[in-house]
Amino acid sequence: MIRIFILEDSKFLRELMSAELARHSDLRIMGSASSTEEGIPVIKRDKPDIVVMDLYFSGQSGIEAAKEIENLLPECKVVILTSSHSREDFFKALEAGVKGFVSKDSPQTYLLDAIQAAYDGKAFIDPSFTLFLIEEFIQFRKLQTLEMPEIDEKSIERLTLREIEILYLIGQGKSNADVSKELNVSEVTVKSHVHQILRKLAMTNRLQLALFANEIGLKKPPSKG
Repeated sequence: MIRIFILEDSKFLRELMSAELARHSDLRIMGSASSTEEGIPVIKRDKPDIVVMDLYFSGQSGIEAAKEIENLLPECKVVILTSSHSREDFFKALEAGVKGFVSKDSPQTYLLDAIQAAYDGKAFIDPSFTLFLIEEFIQFRKLQTLEMPEIDEKSIERLTLREIEILYLIGQGKSNADVSKELNVSEVTVKSHVHQILRKLAMTNRLQLALFANEIGLKKPPSKG
């Protein structure tokens, strides 16, 4: 019997999930909560096998809660069920130790597969997110074989504060679209800055920029104004 606790701020979805999962004889719904503040004390007390949870709540985020559950109860596995299709959310969730990541748009069988996999000590990633893993692996492999030009760390002094900020974000694995959203500028503006950064540092691609930013331990500069 797999004991499950549900963390979901939507009452409708919470009740629907409870009802649907309870139809399976090998699953037992131990309880549910609408917030992490309400749910974590109960999870700590009752020690379910699996916590199925969303990523977004009005208070503590699902990722922060997943980390807390991992620290408090390493034997309790977290499965994320979310409407988010953000690459950043996906990788932050994996870093937090979740054992399942499923889209709310996917068939219910994916959630069942994720619960069973997590219970068996394995992991389940919704196929709609596997492209993120493939792209990350390809980028990692490229970085392993990438030749870095000889460069003096002081060359960063050639960059403007905005360019340093963008270089930092590239080092964090952000795409031009991500940078555009975070800095509230157009993608055209971001591309122009990236071009200038490449020129000033005598590099040829953003993978070299990312590697350089991480090698020198670049910190995000203070925001202007």
